[in-house]
Amino acid sequence: MSCNDTGTGASGLWEVVKGNTKIESLDVFLHFFAATGVPENSMPNLKSLSVQKAWYDTTASADNACALNAMKLSSNIVRLRVFAKLNPATLLQIPVLCPHITSLALSFSDVSDAVLRSITAACPHIVHLDLHRNHELTDTGILSVAKNLKRLQCLNILDIPALTDASLKHIYTHCANTLHTLFFGSCNDGGAMFGAEAVNTLLQRCTLLRVVRFEEDHYMEPVPEGIDLLPAVFEKLTTLIMLGVTCEKTLPIVARYATNLQKLYIADFTHLSLMPLWNGCPSLTELHVCFKTNEDWGDDWGNDYGTFARFAVNTWMKVRPGLLILRYTEDQWNLKVTEMF
Repeated sequence: MSCNDTGTGASGLWEVVKGNTKIESLDVFLHFFAATGVPENSMPNLKSLSVQKAWYDTTASADNACALNAMKLSSNIVRLRVFAKLNPATLLQIPVLCPHITSLALSFSDVSDAVLRSITAACPHIVHLDLHRNHELTDTGILSVAKNLKRLQCLNILDIPALTDASLKHIYTHCANTLHTLFFGSCNDGGAMFGAEAVNTLLQRCTLLRVVRFEEDHYMEPVPEGIDLLPAVFEKLTTLIMLGVTCEKTLPIVARYATNLQKLYIADFTHLSLMPLWNGCPSLTELHVCFKTNEDWGDDWGNDYGTFARFAVNTWMKVRPGLLILRYTEDQWNLKVTEMF
């Protein structure tokens, strides 16, 4: 069950939900749990819980209390997503209230290195971890993750500006034999900056990697040319998401060496860099695209997809008749590691 209340009917909606003990999944705004008297373990079958702060809610005074009320609904929660800034005391209650957790998303939660170390030490069974947009984290926090989560399969460390190559080394040193999915990237405008050697070493050492999102969003001058990714990093991937300056120059390598690739999401490239895909990537079934401006086609593909649509139907889909060519949507673009399985 998913509930996205508007803030006006939260109490009424709670009256309906609280009587349903069979609910297994709940997705609601934090203020949904502002009501007093929320009984503990009132939803014993609840396995998946997602709570977030409503965009129109500008107060933070009750967020922590609401989050605690939500986590008390069931002691059987295995998937938890928190999309709100919470204080350390509240975050440290996650292992206490959700002792069986295997999938945890703490986006925008302001989690610190120390709190993350405590959570991962107390919840060693976590296999899916989403940490993106936590500006307090450093390489120390990632080291705790890599050491404490012995079976880590999926990790999102996008938009954590303090991370360095040391974090990538921690990951391939401790998670090389378990990691299946990784979202990461470089940015010279307040984001993490990773070097080519560390990136390529990580992608090659983690031999079980099948799903990778890698982006290089550089907004400040001078804009670097982008990391040269080695052919070997693509050979076993089944899903690849690429954004930024690396994308265009990497596509010919992807076309030639990504023989097992089934889904490709790409942005920031021109139509010429797509041509190698005509005969490359023999296992490809879905191509999700977002174009930058290209005057060669006589219009702006960033705003008008008509030209590309005609090109895809008249030419490309005749060459690759089984290939789905799609315009990306935000939901697809923002795949979360906690939703990959």
